[in-house]
Amino acid sequence: MNGLSEDTLLILNKINENYNVIFKSYSNIGDNKIEVYNIKSKKSEKVNEEQKEIKIETFETVSSSLRKLNYYILNKDLNKKEVEKKIFKFNPNYKGIKSEKDGFELSTLLLQGDITGSFNIDDIVIDKNKDITLLELLKCEDKQKITAHQSHPNRYVLSNINKFKSIYRLAKDLSATVAFLNYDNKGNVKLLIENRKQEIDRTFNDLDKLNYNIKKKNHNIFKFIYDTKNNLNINNIKEYLNQNILKINNNNNNNTKKKYKINN
Repeated sequence: MNGLSEDTLLILNKINENYNVIFKSYSNIGDNKIEVYNIKSKKSEKVNEEQKEIKIETFETVSSSLRKLNYYILNKDLNKKEVEKKIFKFNPNYKGIKSEKDGFELSTLLLQGDITGSFNIDDIVIDKNKDITLLELLKCEDKQKITAHQSHPNRYVLSNINKFKSIYRLAKDLSATVAFLNYDNKGNVKLLIENRKQEIDRTFNDLDKLNYNIKKKNHNIFKFIYDTKNNLNINNIKEYLNQNILKINNNNNNNTKKKYKINN
């Protein structure tokens, strides 16, 4: 890794306004070795790349360290000494889960099948004005018998509650727009966006107090605006958001309706 990009520094320093930051990056360099890039920064301090540490470690060492951290996240009632005592056996024959997402196979290999206490974002788009959009891709599988145009996160919010909470918590910290892209194997796509600060705050609060005992098909948590641009697809969505998010934001801010289509 040659260093942090300008966009990565922007995100880390935004998070750093409210939290201590520990940033780690792992690169598989072969021969059972991983390059670990590590940088720390205390709350309200700018991330200083000159304070980075780069180490070469074995898969087993990195796996044990990552799994201990993950275990601590999942068991916050335990103290760190109890976590440190736990031994994680490494299986060199374990295969990570293959995915088109960068780093996913390596991270699942290092976690060795453990349930993760963290979450991943499919992509983060930063436009020329340094406004941030969190992009999550939501695939409608053929077996679900529902198209991208018919699907809506309100219908399955409970089954993904922790992921949605994490995304909206991060959006609050970054003052970011949230964008979900529904897509299916037939080429259908539907872009769902929430972007005003009051919308992000309201949605996060609604997710946080969601009553798990209320079983209904639609919880009406998300209040999206819809973009039905005909030539959107899974490959050009990042470029589209980069070029159009300002227009989408302006349309949203000038319209009092909760749901409407954007015509291009």
